[in-house]
Amino acid sequence: MGRIGRLLSVLAIVWWGASLAMLYRATHTIQERVIRDANIVSTGDIERENYIGIYYGGEKIGYSSKVVRRGKTGLLVSEVSYMKLPLGGINQEVLSEMLASVGSDFSLLNFDFSLSSGGYESRGSGFTTDEKLILKLNVSGQPTRREFPIGGRIYLPSLIPEMYVSSGMPERLEVPTVNPLTLSYGNYLVKRIGIEDGKKFNINGDVYHLFVSTGELYTEMWVDSKGNLIMERSPGGFVSYMEPKEKALSFPSNPAVKTDLLSTFSIPVQTAPDDPRDVSYLRTTTVGLDPAIFELTDFNQRYTKKGDSLVIEVFREPIQNIPPITPSDTASTEFIQASDRRIKKAAKKIIGDETDTLKMLLAINSWLYENIKKRHRATIPNALAVLRRREGDCNEHSTLFCALARSLGIPTRIMVGVVLLDDAFFYHTWVASYAEGNWHSFDPTLGVAPADAARIKLLSGELESQIQLLRIERLYIRIDDYEKDKDAYTQVR
Repeated sequence: MGRIGRLLSVLAIVWWGASLAMLYRATHTIQERVIRDANIVSTGDIERENYIGIYYGGEKIGYSSKVVRRGKTGLLVSEVSYMKLPLGGINQEVLSEMLASVGSDFSLLNFDFSLSSGGYESRGSGFTTDEKLILKLNVSGQPTRREFPIGGRIYLPSLIPEMYVSSGMPERLEVPTVNPLTLSYGNYLVKRIGIEDGKKFNINGDVYHLFVSTGELYTEMWVDSKGNLIMERSPGGFVSYMEPKEKALSFPSNPAVKTDLLSTFSIPVQTAPDDPRDVSYLRTTTVGLDPAIFELTDFNQRYTKKGDSLVIEVFREPIQNIPPITPSDTASTEFIQASDRRIKKAAKKIIGDETDTLKMLLAINSWLYENIKKRHRATIPNALAVLRRREGDCNEHSTLFCALARSLGIPTRIMVGVVLLDDAFFYHTWVASYAEGNWHSFDPTLGVAPADAARIKLLSGELESQIQLLRIERLYIRIDDYEKDKDAYTQVR
C-alpha cells in the first residue's frame, strides 16, 4: 500500500491528536527538523529512485522518496517520508525512515525503521527466517518483540508497484506484507482496475490503475510498466504524485494548507447541548456505520435500524451486563505493560490504601486528568512512555489507564469512538472497566467519570483495531434527543 499505506497507519495515530487540538490548542512553536538527504544509503549502484510529493486539500504537505540500490546479495531499499500535517491550526511534523534489505525478487530479508514526531520517537527492526517473521519495536525507550509464523516470502507494502510489474501485471495479485508501525502482518490484495494511456500523466507507455486493499482499508495506485509509482490516492483527500527530486523535496517550511484535518475528521451537528459533559442520555440518528463492522451494542449503548440509518442510544450508566470479560481485558501487552513493576508501583501509589474497586478506578481517572499534560503526539501510544513523560493525547491517557487498572487485576479495555465537543463530534478514546458486577466508563482525558453520554462507541482495542476507523468514508450524525444530569458520582474537571 505504498506511501499512502504507511500514511493510513500514521493517520490512525494522529487522529486522536486532531480531536484533542479542539480542546487544547497548542501554544508552543514547532521546532524545524533537520531532514537528512533522501539517499541515506550510498553503497551500490542505483537501480531505481522514486520521488513523491504528498498533497492534502490541494496543498503540498510533504514528500517521500524511495531509492533502490544493487548490493552484493540483493537489493538495498532506503525510504524517507516527511509530512507537516495541519492539525488544529499548527503543522504537526511526522518523519519516518526505513532501510531494508530485500532479495532480487523483492522479498524481505531485514529492515530498520523509525517514526518521530513532537519529541517522541519509535524505532523498530525485523528480519525473516525460513519459518518466522521477527519484529522488534522500541517506543520512547520501551522495547517489545513479536514473532509470526510465515509460510513463505513476505514483502514491504512500499514495494507493491515493483512486485506487481515483476509478476507480469496480472489482473489480481495477493501480497503478504508486514506493517512495522502496528507490529502486524497480513495480505494485501491488488486488483487491476484498468490500463490508461501514459500521456495522461505526461509519460510514455501504459499506466496500470490498481486498487490495493487490506481488509476494508484501501488506496488507488497508478503504476507504469517499470514499477514506478506515478500517482496514489487514498480516502480523506490525500493524493501523491511522482515528481522530479528537486520539486518533491521542496515545499514551504510552513505550508499554508487551507483545510485542517480537524475539519476532515469532525462530524458537525446542527443542534447540541450547552455542556456535553453533563449529558446522561443521548439519542442520535446516524448514517454511514455498518453494524457488521462496528461494535455498536455495549453495556451502555444500543441501536435499532431505521431504513438506511441507525438510531443509537447512549446512557451514562450501564443498561445491560454485556460484554463478557475476556482474557485480553486483563492482559499485559507490548504497549499496555500491566505486569511491569513500574506500572504496578505507580498504580499502588495512586490508589493508596483504597480497597474499593470503583474508588480505585476513580482515583486513577483523577490522577491521569490532573497529572498528564494534554498534548497531541503523532506516535504509537505506550503506557510506560506516557508514565515517564507525563504528556499525551486521549490515546496516551487511555493506554496508561488500561495499564494501571489491569496491573491491579481490574478488567479494562480502550473504547474507540466519537465524542461531542461544542457543535461537532470528534474521534476520541476513553476506557471501560469492570467493577461491582458491571462495566463502567471513564474518560481520563476530559476528566469525567462515569463518561458522559455525549459520545458513540464504535470499536474497542489498541492501535491495530483503531485503524479500522479508516473504513468510515462519510459519517452523518443528528442529535434527536438528550437529557442532562450533573449528579455523576465524580467529575474532576
